[in-house]
Amino acid sequence: MTGANLTGYGGARSGHVAYLPAVFQAYRAAEGRIRLTSDGADETQPALSPDGDSVAYVRVEEGQSDVYLLSLISGATTRLTYTPAADEETPVFSPDGAWIAFASDRTGDWDIYRVRADGTGLAAILAQPGAHEQHPAFMPDGRRLAFSWSATGGGDIYIGEIGSVSVSWARLTDHPAADRFPTVSADGRRVAFRSERDGNSEVYIMDADGTHVQRLTTDPEFDGYPTITPDGSGVVFAAARDVYLVNAGGAATTRIEGEPALEVDTPRVSPDGQWLIYAGRTLGEDYDIYRRPFDSPLAAVGQRGVTLLEDRCEWEAGTLAYGWVHAWRATGDMRYLDWTQAWIDGCIARHPTLAHVNDGLLGYAALAVYAERGGAARLAFADQVADYLMHDAGRTADGTLAHEGDTVWDDTLLSTVPFLAEMGRVSGDPAYTEEAARQVILHAAHLQDSTTGLYHHAWDESADAFLGPSYWGRGNGWALLADVEVLKAMPAAHPSRPQVLEIMRRQATGLRLLQDASGLWHTVVNRPDFYLESSGTALIGYGLAEGAARGWLTEARDGDAARAASAAVWRMIAADGAVRGVSAPTGPMQDEALYNGIPHQTLQRYGQGVALLSGSPTGH
Repeated sequence: MTGANLTGYGGARSGHVAYLPAVFQAYRAAEGRIRLTSDGADETQPALSPDGDSVAYVRVEEGQSDVYLLSLISGATTRLTYTPAADEETPVFSPDGAWIAFASDRTGDWDIYRVRADGTGLAAILAQPGAHEQHPAFMPDGRRLAFSWSATGGGDIYIGEIGSVSVSWARLTDHPAADRFPTVSADGRRVAFRSERDGNSEVYIMDADGTHVQRLTTDPEFDGYPTITPDGSGVVFAAARDVYLVNAGGAATTRIEGEPALEVDTPRVSPDGQWLIYAGRTLGEDYDIYRRPFDSPLAAVGQRGVTLLEDRCEWEAGTLAYGWVHAWRATGDMRYLDWTQAWIDGCIARHPTLAHVNDGLLGYAALAVYAERGGAARLAFADQVADYLMHDAGRTADGTLAHEGDTVWDDTLLSTVPFLAEMGRVSGDPAYTEEAARQVILHAAHLQDSTTGLYHHAWDESADAFLGPSYWGRGNGWALLADVEVLKAMPAAHPSRPQVLEIMRRQATGLRLLQDASGLWHTVVNRPDFYLESSGTALIGYGLAEGAARGWLTEARDGDAARAASAAVWRMIAADGAVRGVSAPTGPMQDEALYNGIPHQTLQRYGQGVALLSGSPTGH
């Protein structure tokens, strides 16, 4: 993809943390480990409240454990339970912060209780005589809990409504070995747990209905106490006196806390994803509660993109910004929007000349920031981009936006359709949405193969022939992405909606049949002898995931393909967020063999951006 190459500058991390008091924002900026307790007893199993103002934890003294609450505002400690002859464990906050659930063996069996944050309202909420209910984890609705259940050894994972009886519980696992310590993703779609089903305690993850079980760790050490990052991009767990992080593909496992003199355990991630909280001790001493800054695997991908900007304002950086905007909207993490704002404000300040369809990506970033934070200069710039695309950009005789001269490329769908759809949404003018839909339909008429549903790279109007006849993987991803953007923007009764859906479904069927067993697609999707490529896979996987989540495609086929693609992309992402296996910028070529010669060993700005699409939650 080629086009305008304007100079600008890249944004820096702001360190913005919305929900914590200013004093703790300062602590995060200092990037340091903070000890929160030091009471001369073992304090462990901490959990941060949704607003970040308090920590629930277990205090163990003279062999007996109770649940306590520490205010991070006042420093005051409140004892929530007092059971001299029993133990409590694993406290967790309800999504609204009003309740703390925990397990207790005060009746002889382990049952699950809850108590208000002020110590009132104590009651059993899940209890079956003669069995053990432990390790509660709230579902997002606050009415149900995931938990582990056992009668005689072993254990399985269940979901039950608060106050319900066992016959109504949904059983997620059924294995002779012990499945325990579930944790639920923020969107409620995934459950992580530890299991001994392979002869050693390892960390697994599955869908919230018990399907698609995936093993994330393979270490001979004990791996346990998992917690899913709020953005769903990884799982934090304890192993061998340290805390580790593994990404959603089971790759890039790295130690994130621990050292020879410090033993750490029972990690949790704050609800906003900014902090890691855990129990730690100098060997031989008591456990205390600690907190330190935390970045998820997804945030690492976004941050790695910042380092690649190199003062550029062009389509590659614009694709990165598109990914930042998607990640912000999917996760609520304002750092992504901060990076986008810093980048596009710098570009606007340089007064770029609009001269190529690729400049639509700059307009998209300006409009996204304007819609959230205002700014007359951002809106004025977006209006200029819209005016250029609607009235001045080159077109073929039938009105298709041209990429170079009178040639039509699938690349143009990336740089124009998302911006036009966003412009329609922000301005309320349906003309922009109409134009976005028209470009999807026109590009399909020129580039989509009627038999396979796949897209050729480029078409030459003058020659009435394909300039790039190959089914280039990243280009097919651009096309599928454009379908998603238009369908999200279109009213349900729009007359062109059935046509766009048919375009998307034909392409999805053709792509699904060509997915490699690894989950990746080849750089030319129908050439299994060509190399496997990450960016096209991220785009295709995102399009299939959105289509399945929104009912445009089928969950059983397209959803499974999307899950395999996402896991495969994560396996190509290093611990520092670098996305590997991304082909370099690629123009249309008549000789298909040349596509296999495009380098794919160097990090690319657009590779970081599209990985943010594949790696963050869908359906937003």
